[in-house]
Amino acid sequence: MVEKIQNGGAGVWGEVAMAAHPALADSDAGSMVDYILSLGRQDIVNNLPTSGKYTFQEHMKKESQGVYVFTASYTDKGGEMIGPLTQQQTLILRKPIISAVNFDDGLRTQSMNVEAGTVPGLDEALALVIGEAESHYVYEDIDFKGISAVNVTILQHPQYMNGGILELRMDSVGGAIIQSLNIEQGLLDVGPSDLKFDVSEFEGMHDLYMLFRSEETKPICAVTDISFLR
Repeated sequence: MVEKIQNGGAGVWGEVAMAAHPALADSDAGSMVDYILSLGRQDIVNNLPTSGKYTFQEHMKKESQGVYVFTASYTDKGGEMIGPLTQQQTLILRKPIISAVNFDDGLRTQSMNVEAGTVPGLDEALALVIGEAESHYVYEDIDFKGISAVNVTILQHPQYMNGGILELRMDSVGGAIIQSLNIEQGLLDVGPSDLKFDVSEFEGMHDLYMLFRSEETKPICAVTDISFLR
């Protein structure tokens, strides 16, 4: 390449002629070659073997939630006319319990923080979303492989809630119905409870839609967490 830079030429990387640079010293031309080649050079770090098992430990004894991000890439050797090509795929693994306030999209969404002792049976502060009538919340890119049920933890209070329908759907507001459950709000229905939805017939990646339906003006309920069960 040093000679090509100094003497010029054409037909190696196309028909456009490369001008000659005869005044360049060999050392200067060599530095240019090193720089050009460095632009396409990537350091390869083999953090994990190409096959095997991995035990997740980084999340242990940590209070904050996080995710595991796995990236696998392959670069071929390229050819005479085309340089190396790289393919890459990323897999994100997160905790099987999602705080309801970590939604990705929705309609008429409302979230709030509740201090400990505000609601009977509530011993610690928590974040929640309000299930207003005709509102919905979206949780994107959930992998349902091996998941048999979704557990939704709700909060009820007769002073603030009126009950109604909580419905889970796949991929859109009008998508496949997972299940619709009627939430009755009685005078003694106060505090948290769990609703379980059967999702055993679904596989692969989906967006999870949580819809609230009621003809009343009061919210149906509040939601604190969504758990994915095997």
